[in-house]
Amino acid sequence: MSSSRQQENRNIGMYEILPQFSPWIHSRSKIYSDFFNPNICHICKRDPKSSRAHFEDFNTCRSCNMILYCSSNHELEHKANHEEICIILGKLSHSHPVFWQTHNFRREDWVKSRKDLLRIVKVELQRYMKPYEVPMIMFAKSCFICHEQRNLQTCTECYCVNYCSNHAEVLIYHHITNCAKLKSCLGTDKYIQSTSLSYFRFTQANSVTIHNVVNMQQFIETFMNYKSDHLKKFYSDYLSGPLTLYHGIMNYHLHVKDIQNEHYVIHIIVANNLDAQYILAWEIMLHMFSGELKHLEVILIGSEMQTIRVNVNLCSICTLCQKKFEVQSYRLHLRDYANMILSCNSPNVIIAFEADFSDWDLGAEIISKLKSQSCPFVVTAGSKSKFEKNRQELNKILRTTLDLTPIENKFSSLRAYRNLEDDDVFYRNKFLVIFKGLKNLFNSHNEPE
Repeated sequence: MSSSRQQENRNIGMYEILPQFSPWIHSRSKIYSDFFNPNICHICKRDPKSSRAHFEDFNTCRSCNMILYCSSNHELEHKANHEEICIILGKLSHSHPVFWQTHNFRREDWVKSRKDLLRIVKVELQRYMKPYEVPMIMFAKSCFICHEQRNLQTCTECYCVNYCSNHAEVLIYHHITNCAKLKSCLGTDKYIQSTSLSYFRFTQANSVTIHNVVNMQQFIETFMNYKSDHLKKFYSDYLSGPLTLYHGIMNYHLHVKDIQNEHYVIHIIVANNLDAQYILAWEIMLHMFSGELKHLEVILIGSEMQTIRVNVNLCSICTLCQKKFEVQSYRLHLRDYANMILSCNSPNVIIAFEADFSDWDLGAEIISKLKSQSCPFVVTAGSKSKFEKNRQELNKILRTTLDLTPIENKFSSLRAYRNLEDDDVFYRNKFLVIFKGLKNLFNSHNEPE
């Protein structure tokens, strides 16, 4: 993107926005770039059971051993796209063999090894990671019991779980508990990645029509006319961010009436690729709060973000009412955010979707900056176990004991995602905690003696 576009606000249409900020751009390369599963062909997304190719024709990349193809033609097609990270992983397998020697790892050790490997790869790549490259590392094949990475078999029902010969008998437990959910998860992924998605603004969801809508299922029934359950799941995922904030405003006193000059500023911190891809969904806030809100400003902060600053072309109703939707995105870590953005652009609310506090660098300097903010802080998690880990991590950071109870979010996503931490699934924004003021939260921070 040109420097002038980065530095100046300009009006853009949906089709002008960078691919990172839109799920609507549909191409063959996008299909295999966004979606990864180690047990199906990375190009055509077929598994050995449904593919015309013989099982013997399927082969794993010989260099990185992390990605599968149903034919040499598909491997060749993907070579240019895959080669850079493949070379790095090949080198790391020799210089850091510990990441491949994971036999008898506990689940938490396996997860930590994936996160550590991902950090090293990011440093070596020195570029934005493609969407499929992160799950390629995080969901590498390993036995779901002992995490051995060699000589594995695959569950041919869900194609999401691998096992070694020592744990074949335990697979029956997986079939009883998680297999159907993981199979459904993969089915949705395949459907969405092979479908041309339509861009809807949901203008019918205004301050009057949404008043009696109390959860995501009712929102879908009221405003979505789709026969496909997969599409319903996708759009619930797409809208879960702004609808979660709406839920907080309407039910937990994050008052929109406190907007100054009809201007509402949202900071989404430690943003990921999905936060970026779903950025246009936030226009719905202008519809749901049509009487109060004139200017919506959403700022994404994350280490994988591309830098943009644009005004999004709005629907005809918002245009007639002279409303404004401004999107900013910055490739920054938390420390830089606290020093550069937070100090000069105070938000009405700060949100961390699917937060993982163990990855956050919340040092004393950052905490002192956050203490100066009186705005609410909204944190979501896809599962109770993730919430509990975040609670423990926050207590450790603040050197105190917080008595936190998660709220079950009525507008969480209905789309299932694989959960690395227990071979189950999670639903984005399933649980949330709302801190009424950052100042109060971080005033509980005890300095080390």
